[in-house]
Amino acid sequence: MLLMLLMKTILTILFFVLITPISHSLAKESMIHIDFEVEAIVDGQEYRSSGEIWRIGLSRLKMIDDEGTSFGKDADVWLISSRTNRAIHSYDKGPSTNIRAPLFDNPEGDLILHTQPPYDKMKQLEFGNEKDFFELNNAQKHISDNLIYYQLCIGKYVLKLFLDADKKPTGVLIEGSNYYVRYTYKKYELLPDPGDFFFEPPKNVQFEEIEN
Repeated sequence: MLLMLLMKTILTILFFVLITPISHSLAKESMIHIDFEVEAIVDGQEYRSSGEIWRIGLSRLKMIDDEGTSFGKDADVWLISSRTNRAIHSYDKGPSTNIRAPLFDNPEGDLILHTQPPYDKMKQLEFGNEKDFFELNNAQKHISDNLIYYQLCIGKYVLKLFLDADKKPTGVLIEGSNYYVRYTYKKYELLPDPGDFFFEPPKNVQFEEIEN
């Protein structure tokens, strides 16, 4: 159940089309690469996972995790599930074809709707725009024993962004009532654009077409 509640975004994340401001980080054309681990306790259920994500702005994305592999290029999205072996393709007809990768997934059964203020902000926290998100939301900055972190509250949730001495993100914590999710970044780096082929699926996979 927790797998469905928390990590369903890993295979459906590219179908979220939200019209929100583009952060400074995601507006850049360098490729962001993040190697991450997730530790979660939601409604008493524990879950751990790991994965990698590569993205360029809001138009290119590739993600590999325990659930499978996701590819996104402009309006095209391909998903290959490692659990069901299902391969699907969807074409986003717009009006916005921005590819989003939010870190927060609202637990099923929670009365809070992340489409309502102030929780609508939560989906704006994405892989690659962490520091911009905290600064734009006027998070408090703390420095203690060479540990740097930002902290802010959104409704009943406390969010923290941890940075290293070079001010590079090392992790994100989202904590609330019966909800604890911590992302640990084992690697967070900017890389050259590898070309469109990197964000395209294997040629030998037959994809099922679905409506988006």
